[in-house]
Amino acid sequence: MLLTDDHGLRFAVVDVETSGLSLRWNRLLQVGVVMVDSGGVVIDRWSSLVRPRRRWFRVGPTSLHGIDRAALRQAPSQQAVLVELASRLDGAVFVAHNAAFDLGFLRKAATE
Repeated sequence: MLLTDDHGLRFAVVDVETSGLSLRWNRLLQVGVVMVDSGGVVIDRWSSLVRPRRRWFRVGPTSLHGIDRAALRQAPSQQAVLVELASRLDGAVFVAHNAAFDLGFLRKAATE
C-alpha cells in the first residue's frame, strides 16, 4: 500500500555498479538514484560514474555493467559523487534491491 502525498515521504531507489562482489577487493564504479514520491511518481533521476583513485584499476565484468576505463577516467571523483549522493538522499527513505550490498560499497567508499 502506498502512502498518500500528504505524508511528504520521498523514496530514494538506489543502485550501484561495482568492479566485482568483494568489498575487500572491488570498487564502486557508478551510483544511480531514482527519487519517487509517496504516490509512486518519479520526481527525479540521477546517476554518476565514479573516477577511480588509482591509475590502474579493474573495471570488472564490462559485459554486465557496460562501464569501461575510458568513461571512468572522465568521471567525477569518488568524494564529489558521494557529496552529491548525500545531498540527494537527505530526508529520503533509502530503498535498494540488494541494500546490504549497495550500502556496503557506499560505506566503504565513504571511509576511503
